[in-house]
Amino acid sequence: MPHETVTVTQSVNSVSITDVNAGVDSFGQLSDTVFTSVGDNEILQYDAASSKWINQTITEAGAAALSGATFTGEITHQGLGSLTSGVGIDQLVTYVVNATISTTYSETGISFGNSRLPTGTYAMLLHADDQAAGGGSSVYYSGLVSLYGGTTSADDFANEVPLHRSGGDDNDRHVFVRTKSSGIYNNVRIQMKADYTGTQANDYTFKFRRLI
Repeated sequence: MPHETVTVTQSVNSVSITDVNAGVDSFGQLSDTVFTSVGDNEILQYDAASSKWINQTITEAGAAALSGATFTGEITHQGLGSLTSGVGIDQLVTYVVNATISTTYSETGISFGNSRLPTGTYAMLLHADDQAAGGGSSVYYSGLVSLYGGTTSADDFANEVPLHRSGGDDNDRHVFVRTKSSGIYNNVRIQMKADYTGTQANDYTFKFRRLI
């Protein structure tokens, strides 16, 4: 707040009085503020007990850190935007598999276990655009799949993933996906096949979003 100059004019003499209402140079000079060991990035918070504004760090003021916040009550937002990559809840893992598909289940190279991904239920999305290889045109397959992140010992523990498909044109060609526990590699593996034999290698994109 700036200093003020007040001029008082009398009938005989003109008297100039300076700094009659001098104001203050900083918040600390205000009567309703208390500053203690002021630090970088601190904020002002009103303290009803003392009827004063006091300096506080973000933590002292009770604001939650965004890196580990816990919220109570209803939360609304304008959309999540792009999912982050990772293995946590609501994070996304993407694999691009280049393979010549056949009518026999074969390895995709995607495996779970040995600390790759944790045990949980995942939403899976498979994009197959292999018309040039004898398949369909931009077909999306989706399904829920349970994945096991621990070590396995059985080779006969396999289960097909029920899939819903939608897209451009499947050309009456269908892709199938299953999980299989491997006793050799001690993990769960993703395998795929089709009801047609591909004429060449093609990219198949798998996305896994962890739900629980």
